[in-house]
Amino acid sequence: HETKGNVFIGTGVTFHGEIVAPLNAVIGGVVDGKVKAKKITVLPKAIVNGESAADDIEVIGEIHNKVVCKGKLIISRTGYVEGDVTYDEVIVERGGKLSGQISCSSINSNK
Repeated sequence: HETKGNVFIGTGVTFHGEIVAPLNAVIGGVVDGKVKAKKITVLPKAIVNGESAADDIEVIGEIHNKVVCKGKLIISRTGYVEGDVTYDEVIVERGGKLSGQISCSSINSNK
């Protein structure tokens, strides 16, 4: 089982600071700070308070503050994303919530 380049913050863990992972960041607890990875997954009941930046982001829990997603942002039926959100492609499942300053990077790049 290859774990190199990946980080996992487990349920019940609170992390303060900056996470930089070359591959995947899986958040099961609470992160107060910055998360940067190729892919970020925020698990159920997990919370990220701060800046999140990745190619792809899947939110089953919550992200607050700033989100920069260069690829696909997926918000599940239990997911909540709030703040300054930039994405290239977004999928919001029925029940998922997206709130704040929302912009599509592919539209902005065509101007």
